[in-house]
Amino acid sequence: MEPASKPDFRALFEACPGLYLVLLPNSPDFTIVAASNAYLHATKTKRENIINKGIFTAFPDNPKDPNATGVRNLRTSLERVVVSKTFDVMAVQKYDITRPEYEGGGFEEKYWSPTNTPVLGDNQEILYIIHRVEDVTELIHLKQKGLEQEKTREEEVQRKELEILARAKEREDAHSSGQLARIILERMYQFVALFDADGRFLEINKPALDGSGLPKSEVLGHYLWEVSPWKVSEDNPKKVHNAFLKATKGEFVREELELWAGAGGTQKITIDFSLIPIRDEQGKIAYYLGEGRNITEKKLAEAEIERKNIQLNQLNERLKALDQLKTQFFANVSHELRTPLTLILGPAEKVREDENLTSEQKQELEVIIRNGRLLLKHVNDLLDVARLEAGKITPSYVKFNLSMLIKSMASNFEGLARDKHIDFNLEVVDLALEADPNMVQRVLLNLISNAFKFTPKGGCIRILATCQDEEVLISVKDTGQGVAIELRESIFERFKQGEDPMTKSFAGTGLGLAIAKEFVELHQGSIAVSGDPGQGAIFTVRLPLKAPAHVVLTKEVDTTAYVNQVVQSLAEFKEISKEIKQPSKLQSSRGLVLVVEDNADLNRFLTDILSSEFNVECAFDGEEGLQKAISLKPDLILSDIMMPKMSGDQMVAEIRKLPELDVIPVMLLTAKADEQLRIQLLKGGAQDYVLKPFFSEEILARVNNLVAIKRVREHLQQDLESTEKDLQVLAREVSKNRGQLKAKADELEKLNVMLQDSIHVRDEFLSIASHELKTPVSALKLQLEMVDRKIKPQVNQMPSVEALKKSFEMSLRQVDIFVNLINNLLDVSKIRLGRMVLEPELFNLSSVVKETFEGFSAQFSFAKCHAQLMMEEDIYVEWDQMRIKEILANLFSNAVKYAPGKPVKVSVNCCSDQKAVILTIEDQGPGIARGSQGKIFERFGRTSPPTHTSGMGLGLFIVRNLVEAHQGTIRLESDEGRGTKFIVEIPLKPEMITKKEMK
Repeated sequence: MEPASKPDFRALFEACPGLYLVLLPNSPDFTIVAASNAYLHATKTKRENIINKGIFTAFPDNPKDPNATGVRNLRTSLERVVVSKTFDVMAVQKYDITRPEYEGGGFEEKYWSPTNTPVLGDNQEILYIIHRVEDVTELIHLKQKGLEQEKTREEEVQRKELEILARAKEREDAHSSGQLARIILERMYQFVALFDADGRFLEINKPALDGSGLPKSEVLGHYLWEVSPWKVSEDNPKKVHNAFLKATKGEFVREELELWAGAGGTQKITIDFSLIPIRDEQGKIAYYLGEGRNITEKKLAEAEIERKNIQLNQLNERLKALDQLKTQFFANVSHELRTPLTLILGPAEKVREDENLTSEQKQELEVIIRNGRLLLKHVNDLLDVARLEAGKITPSYVKFNLSMLIKSMASNFEGLARDKHIDFNLEVVDLALEADPNMVQRVLLNLISNAFKFTPKGGCIRILATCQDEEVLISVKDTGQGVAIELRESIFERFKQGEDPMTKSFAGTGLGLAIAKEFVELHQGSIAVSGDPGQGAIFTVRLPLKAPAHVVLTKEVDTTAYVNQVVQSLAEFKEISKEIKQPSKLQSSRGLVLVVEDNADLNRFLTDILSSEFNVECAFDGEEGLQKAISLKPDLILSDIMMPKMSGDQMVAEIRKLPELDVIPVMLLTAKADEQLRIQLLKGGAQDYVLKPFFSEEILARVNNLVAIKRVREHLQQDLESTEKDLQVLAREVSKNRGQLKAKADELEKLNVMLQDSIHVRDEFLSIASHELKTPVSALKLQLEMVDRKIKPQVNQMPSVEALKKSFEMSLRQVDIFVNLINNLLDVSKIRLGRMVLEPELFNLSSVVKETFEGFSAQFSFAKCHAQLMMEEDIYVEWDQMRIKEILANLFSNAVKYAPGKPVKVSVNCCSDQKAVILTIEDQGPGIARGSQGKIFERFGRTSPPTHTSGMGLGLFIVRNLVEAHQGTIRLESDEGRGTKFIVEIPLKPEMITKKEMK
């Protein structure tokens, strides 16, 4: 037996008799992805006109109905389904549909009973929403148009029933019939009551009594409007009485009224109340039949829907206002950016014409101009989007020759086609088109640029223009990668692109096709993309041949505004050589840095920065970068994030999978100032993260730091491996003599602790010394470069003597800092080895303090510290004069460093017994916490992590040792936020320090 073929579920769905739509849960659009044939027939639409459109785009509200709520109510229901993930039943909705043109167009009144049901996936996420409706228009019309007839028929039935009841009541033998009528009355769900001609209760059923909470004795014989449940407000009984008065005129009355319900009448409910006059055989009103249905929940639901709709409208208005602010912001920023860009491009293009420029200078100017034009293109696109959103762009219709415009536009790309070996041809017929030539030119420019961007070398691009049914058809075909079916709508949306932004092959803002689409739609035309994925794309534009009837054609439109657009677009395609000059031979003493950057200009720029201090290798995408990292094993990898083939973060992830590359530091470049991305990249294995734009000095400094850390780590690793071998030999020797095992083990533990301390001190010293020694050297280098630039002859201008003098003074100051750092390191070494020799001599301490204080005047002034010196005259001491100056210099420098802009007080006095001198240096800086004060006199001692002002932590260590060598003491008085006071006390003539070495 042949196996049954697989059912065509789409065909089954489309053929089912119900009215169904299948929607995506993509709020606020709710895109239609399927529709049954019955739904299409009921709504008078075609499948191709609604599929892949938002439901509210396909089915808008009737613009001529000011009370239309169909879109609002349906949106609320769908949003409720998305949030709750449960089905939602809607009340009957008035939702008019569009009539086809052959039926006269306009809108047709329709009523629907809708339900919305979610379709959940395995992970309980909503995959689709099934929107089912029933067309209840005829029933509603029947109620509206034939309500009186229907009620008349109901009155007739009720009249006959009451006649039977009346006759049964009059006849003694009709007891059984009356009992049957009572049974029927009691079992009715609605509230039902019978009133006499004056409005008094004759009968009432049990549901009505249960709802009111009253016994029958308190109801029968009373007037309708006098019973207590109606007294929910002062005017409510009057409303009931007015309803009864209407009924006395023979009218059918139906109103929504409130009353008290429940035991004790504590619950307010709303009922749909009606009164039907019942006439006797003579035609007079003999009775009134009252009915009521509890519609409280329905009213509450309607009120909640209305409240939600109001909130939704308020949110929509707020969103609209925010959108307008965003549009205005884009317009303002784009406008403000164009002025500095003009002042960049104009002078750069003027300087480029100078015949005296070197080839290297011309190349650098080309980089500036090329990237400036590209930036200007993006700015113009943003400005156009802002103007489109603000409705400030309207077509200026002109009658022009379309074929000539296409040929003129295409001629700009002929050179590019030759360079890329692309078969570029046109098939256009002479057409007179009434449209805005600037907008048509912009659409063509965007489509042709797009085709060249995605068509590989040796491909083919064709432009066709024909006329069909009073429309112009313009097609741009290419042999690129094509557009995936699921992206064919989204690529025309703003900021949407058809590639992964992290690995895309081409730069762009995603605005070109969006602008083209809006320009086309301003002409009441359309634009679409087709073609088989992987086989190329076909973009087709349809434009009306004639301008709208109400439009007056202008004679001509200035097209010069769009000439620069062509230049800017072509700048994006200019081939940039990826050949970067490399030294013929790598220098083994330098580190190797691998630069991975797809932008050739930026790659060359980074190489130029780093090549002064490192060997540099280049790669232009993530895959090439990974292969070179494996083969070269560089000291550092500097990589962009967004690159073709493999993004920077993907490359880092692959590198971290390889143990042999795990120690290589990675620094990433990105244009996204995103804190989450930064954390993600650092967690993923990157050591540093730099935002574009950046300073070349910053890049060089960061690379130097990371390479230095890597090399220190390698040296330490070698030391540790050597130490491990020594420990193994020691362990073997210890094992030979069991009696000495414990002693040797203790000794080994101590050696291990000392080794770890030594390694820790060395790491800290290397880090601090590297930072502190490089700071003055870097500053000195910068000053010398400035001097070099200033002494180079300028046109009609001699170097400024004052500027050179200032630069040399700055250089000398940095040299002094550098020498001071070296002296501090030498002093620490002498102190540690016990080789510091003191040379005491008799001298005037007051003169030395004054001289040193005045020598620091420039530093006090530069730091804006008001320095004050107070001391006694002619204090003679027998100390080492050079070391005393060193003590003073360290303490003065410490005050300047930690209390810039604050007053500094220095005082020198003899003790009351004239046997010692007290030297005090006081500042108003941040102070030192009591818990940290014991650390600052230790080697590398600090009260906070290292910063650019913290130094190496050696100054106070040296000061303490020098003071103690003079048999003196140093202490401090400080609190956080209250400044710091250092107090030094030294005997006038210390004993036994003559040529004594410090231990």
